Amino acid sequence: MKLQELNQFLDSIDEMANLSSRDHGIPNIKISIRQPGKDRYTHDVSIKIFSKDIKEAFLVVINRNTGGLTVQNNTVLHGVSQKIVKKAIHFVQINYINIVKLWDDQSLAIDDLNWIKE
Repeated sequence: MKLQELNQFLDSIDEMANLSSRDHGIPNIKISIRQPGKDRYTHDVSIKIFSKDIKEAFLVVINRNTGGLTVQNNTVLHGVSQKIVKKAIHFVQINYINIVKLWDDQSLAIDDLNWIKE
């Protein structure tokens, strides 16, 4: 692979921010947020909510202007109650501004933001 091809490949990889139970306070859930940077994608923000063992996930899309959520895919995560799934979706909803900031700015880390936990 030539240096130019390697650089193009590396530029195509997005950073990821991963929120664990320690960060959001919800057991058995991991939340992954891509960090492509606002110049790469101007569309709405998408994140994945995983079961802790990362075998199953569903996608949540956040409208970057209104904070409105669209849950895509089935929200059933085996071994995780629907009550916990709803808490995870609620966490995303009340923290959408932080999530949009992470999406837009690859230099931000999870610890740079103040997360709301309930």
